[in-house]
Amino acid sequence: MEGTGELIGPNPLIPDQGRVTTTFTPGTESGISSIIAESSGLISDTIYISLLDKVVIDDFENYLTHVELQGDWPTRTGTMAAALINDNHVGGGEKSMQMNYIIGQGNPPYAGVFKNLNGFPSGIETLSFWFKPDNSNRTLGILLKDENLRTWQYYYPFTGTDRLTLDISLSEFTPVSGSGQVDPEIINEFSLNILQGTGSEGQGAVFFDDIIMKIPSGPVDIANGEPKISEDFVLYQNFPNPFNPETRISFYLPSSG
Repeated sequence: MEGTGELIGPNPLIPDQGRVTTTFTPGTESGISSIIAESSGLISDTIYISLLDKVVIDDFENYLTHVELQGDWPTRTGTMAAALINDNHVGGGEKSMQMNYIIGQGNPPYAGVFKNLNGFPSGIETLSFWFKPDNSNRTLGILLKDENLRTWQYYYPFTGTDRLTLDISLSEFTPVSGSGQVDPEIINEFSLNILQGTGSEGQGAVFFDDIIMKIPSGPVDIANGEPKISEDFVLYQNFPNPFNPETRISFYLPSSG
């Protein structure tokens, strides 16, 4: 094996009716791992595994204009908010999203922006992002909506202006409409909102960066020609060609962050 991670089990592997099974454990870094299978008299085969420890919702590095950013992060209908590119207050990289807003004063007591999504791998457990508040004693409200129009919410009252990274388990989100736990695979909208909370009416500006969904780590069994699918992984079936020296499997596999 080459790359991050390791194989656990007997070495060498003994075939059973032409099939061998081993367990692969991810390493501590994201990257590509390759498992090389060789046997006397047979053409060797290599399985490539992509290791991911996160799925990026947005790191804001690729936007060139405010209009482009606002195309991905439009204002919630009926509220007063605008997404802007910022290069002064950043978590990582060179850019972040500044959200200017007005609450009350004839407007709703909340304002926000949202981004449309296409779901996540089933193993997702934690939302993480960098945040700089504006010392307004207001409340950050995060909404997740799925394709069945169910919505979940999480509230974070904030004070001061200290920058911080929030790690929020999806199990901490509570249902607004519908019931049950968040199903990451069918989430299609992510919304960031400022609510009045214990603060006053008025305007403000907060900053967001490096919004990601984290994937937990864990081992997964890999069987030659018959991959086993763990509940927390997304794996697409592979049909190796014995005359092709490479096999590539496309799937999400967590590694430690």
